[in-house]
Amino acid sequence: MDLKNWLEANGLGKYAEVFAENEIDLDLLPQLSDSDLDQLGLTVGAKRRLAVAIKSLEVPNQSNTAEMLAETSAAERRQLTVMFCDLVGSTALSQAMDPEEFRQLIRQYQDACAAEIARYDGYVAQFLGDGVLAYFGYPLAHEDDADRAIRTALAIVVGVAKLSAISLQRMQVRIGIDTGVVVIGKGEALTEQERTAVGNAPNVAARIQSLAKPGTIVISERARLLAPGAFDYIDLGSHSLKGVIGPVRLWQVTSERTVETRFDTATGGKTTPMIGRDMELNIALQKWRRANQGRPQVLLFCGEAGIGKSRILRAIREQLAAEHAQPWQYQCSPHFVNTALYPVISHLERLVAAKGNDTPRDRLDGLERIFKDRFASSDLDVNLIGQLLNLPVEDRFGPLEMSPQMRKQETLRALVDAVEAGSKVRPILLLYEDVHWADPTTLESIESVLNREGCRGLVVMTYRPEFKPSWIGQPNVTALTLGRLDSD
Repeated sequence: MDLKNWLEANGLGKYAEVFAENEIDLDLLPQLSDSDLDQLGLTVGAKRRLAVAIKSLEVPNQSNTAEMLAETSAAERRQLTVMFCDLVGSTALSQAMDPEEFRQLIRQYQDACAAEIARYDGYVAQFLGDGVLAYFGYPLAHEDDADRAIRTALAIVVGVAKLSAISLQRMQVRIGIDTGVVVIGKGEALTEQERTAVGNAPNVAARIQSLAKPGTIVISERARLLAPGAFDYIDLGSHSLKGVIGPVRLWQVTSERTVETRFDTATGGKTTPMIGRDMELNIALQKWRRANQGRPQVLLFCGEAGIGKSRILRAIREQLAAEHAQPWQYQCSPHFVNTALYPVISHLERLVAAKGNDTPRDRLDGLERIFKDRFASSDLDVNLIGQLLNLPVEDRFGPLEMSPQMRKQETLRALVDAVEAGSKVRPILLLYEDVHWADPTTLESIESVLNREGCRGLVVMTYRPEFKPSWIGQPNVTALTLGRLDSD
């Protein structure tokens, strides 16, 4: 497939001529930097779409994984989330296609799966013909491996559907996922890169996959309990699986759920009483009341994972609701550290979606009403922010005649103007979670807010110790390190 057709298949056809003029072909796409894309004149929305599409072209770099595997050659006990992915109807496809074309299609399918697995730090254990066996939690372990496995599965379903449209062949996958304790290591009959996991989870995942309908993802109760609030599920009831003792409750994943924070994802919105953080809450209340008088106040919470940073943010939000605070929530993500303004875009998407807007034009109408009525924004500002959300702004406002760098500066200015305008109506509580995962442009936007003296509000941020904020030491900034609670 040539570059023009590939761009059109991914909704980027209008940039085909620009890429051709700059002698860029498919092989060069993964090497393009953000500055390259800026020079080509791509909007933020187009860059996000391009980044997702490029994933299907990339064969993951296994060098780091190979080094880690060399260090973990001995068998070890791990909690693992196992994903089995199977291509439906591959036998019929192989009979209908030329063998070489079918081989190329299978390779594209495997590459698409491998790219998504690598994107979420999973590990391709084996390609089993038209099947893919992947582990999440080995050799890299994360606090949210079940969540990563499900996100990978959703991305694979979408990716295979796109591949089906491009190849003009009907392709669907079915995926099964389970989590459990295994012993994993290199088997004698396997290659240096392959690892076998021995335990119940691989067997259960394989059996679940065989029960899934084409185009669906089915997971076990054990996997669902590790990602209760992140996705929407259909309860499929308990099933007896061949070779598995006792019934297994199964769930079909239907979609990713729109939630404000990772804390909501982990807890399902339910919290326990707040204990032992009275000092921190009192400081937040004092900073809030000081912020109402003028310059924005900043409160930083540093602490290791699981120490309670998100719980404190939830308590501050609940406490300041009585003070008529206007909360704006920004959640940084480990999956989007290279996506410019991802937390801001997610916040804006939730804001527009909350108005019940369904089509892109409806969402643009909603965005225009919000920003013009609430923040007195200009057409230019709505145009800039609409481009962040990949809305059809050119049809309404016309093209933006400015350089990529000027567009970026004006977009940040428009966002900060909205914060300042909103704060004049009612003081704003800006909550930034997990800033250690913030992209550089998001950090720049935070800096712009902190330097805008007309903003009335409190900015609260959480981050892990590896992040070193540049704002510490400023007179309006208070930094607190959270320690563990004592036994009492």
